Amino acid sequence: MEAPAVIKTEVTTPAEKTPVPKYKESGTSSTSTQSTVKKTTKSKTKPLYFWTCADVNKWLKKHCSQFHGIYGDLLLQQEVTGRTLIRMNEIKLERIGIAKAEHRNEFMQYILRLRLRHETGDLKNLDQKERQTTKYIERYVSGTGFELKLPEKSRNAKEMKEKQPP
Repeated sequence: MEAPAVIKTEVTTPAEKTPVPKYKESGTSSTSTQSTVKKTTKSKTKPLYFWTCADVNKWLKKHCSQFHGIYGDLLLQQEVTGRTLIRMNEIKLERIGIAKAEHRNEFMQYILRLRLRHETGDLKNLDQKERQTTKYIERYVSGTGFELKLPEKSRNAKEMKEKQPP
């Protein structure tokens, strides 16, 4: 009579397991013994109204590198935050110390692009919230059989006002 085959299994304790992060920075991958999985996260950027002076300086360095060396310290001294930056105009730029008109004009173009991008994002958020609210209301009202009806007197008065010439 043959002995049954013995299957060897390894048991690992939680302390022996290497934790694998759920998310990594964009462009990196987490590897396992079976396959390579690439996980990326799209981080939301900090709203412009909450930018600190350091965030403004970082933006200046990334998008307006020709001005960063000249005016980076000036913006830090003047404590220009994101809220201040999007409210800038050419007169304010001159007051804080940007003397050359061509620099002010070019700098304003960068600021206006930033403002436009910010306001576009705000509009998208408002539109999304409006759609969510509409769906909620439709779901709530359609399930209850609830309808708002104007009283007969109010309805007739409203119709009379609409028929009268101005």
